[in-house]
Amino acid sequence: MKLKWTSETTVKVISNCIVVAVGLLLYFAILNWDKLAQLLRQGVSLLGPFIWGFVFAYLLSTPMKFVERAWLRGLEHKIGYKWKRVISVSITMLLALLVVAALFAILIPQLVQSVYQLVGNIPQYKSSVEATVNQWMNTLNISGDFLGRMLLSWEDYLTKTADLITKVAPYIYNFSRNVTVSVANAIIGIIIAVYLLFGKEKFIAQLKKFLYAVFPTKRVDSAVELAHSSHEVFGNFINGKLIDSLIIGILCFVGCSILRIPYALLISVIVGVTNVIPFFGPIIGAVPCGFILLIVDPQKCLWFIIFVIALQQFDGNVLGPKILGNTIGISAFWVMFAILIGGGLFGFVGMFIGVPAFAVLYALVRRAIENALRKKGLPTKTTDYSSQEHQIHY
Repeated sequence: MKLKWTSETTVKVISNCIVVAVGLLLYFAILNWDKLAQLLRQGVSLLGPFIWGFVFAYLLSTPMKFVERAWLRGLEHKIGYKWKRVISVSITMLLALLVVAALFAILIPQLVQSVYQLVGNIPQYKSSVEATVNQWMNTLNISGDFLGRMLLSWEDYLTKTADLITKVAPYIYNFSRNVTVSVANAIIGIIIAVYLLFGKEKFIAQLKKFLYAVFPTKRVDSAVELAHSSHEVFGNFINGKLIDSLIIGILCFVGCSILRIPYALLISVIVGVTNVIPFFGPIIGAVPCGFILLIVDPQKCLWFIIFVIALQQFDGNVLGPKILGNTIGISAFWVMFAILIGGGLFGFVGMFIGVPAFAVLYALVRRAIENALRKKGLPTKTTDYSSQEHQIHY
């Protein structure tokens, strides 16, 4: 029997080869995941300045548009669009630098003072802890021999802590070096961001020109639509989360000041910064703050924990939904999944951007599945595939 080779056969063969190749690549990637992750980190490190520049340009793009529309409307007819963009970029960068400088001028001295006071009062805290222990010992009628053994264990604990600090010193050095490299990359990134902001329309046009020249028009149209929806998800999430965290930090400072909790500013900064991470942010921020207060004043630590729980409930049920709305579009399970994967790959930054990135990927996969179901004449709603007595609405 002679086989008839047609164009459809060619397409099927090529498709099957592509599927097999992708499967092999995934298989070898899973087997060599550690090496692949290391190469990925090295690539990210090499592209550090450009990543910083893209992030700065992306965050400042919205304020720059506001400056052009609200303050410089119609100025291009007088001096030309090029000079209008120069003025808008200059104003935006100047305002951003002024805001950062003001925050540093307000926060850094008080943070340094709080840390210095915390370290300087360690002997006083030690005496307070010993007095509390003695009071508990007298109340519970615990013998002096037991107290002596506890003190010996405490001295042994201090010795082991000193050894641990010695071992951790190299890691502290690496952390300091990484911070120095990040600061240098951020400075270079500011310069790159200026170029990106100045010619962003030209860069986007060049990218579209390349894509339309190489790929089919329908594919590029779909990619452009996906880019717009991704930009909307990322922009709304990042801007909304930054505003939400700023408000939470301010409310935390006000509440801690009313409750007379020590180191209110230091604690509020930690809570506000960690709040940018969905789901795990409150836990990450409350643990070090609670530990500091437990050493200083256990009673205040209890009040702080109660206050943070109430604050985070307010954020999760009132403030967060009011600011963010339904910009993510994924369930709590997938939020946790995205945070864990993003944090495992890229640390703190990955935990922050992992949620909107996964939301975009989730929307893309859902769209592909729904299109495939429509071609087969099948329903696209998830509830249509659940049993009638156990339907769960997502």
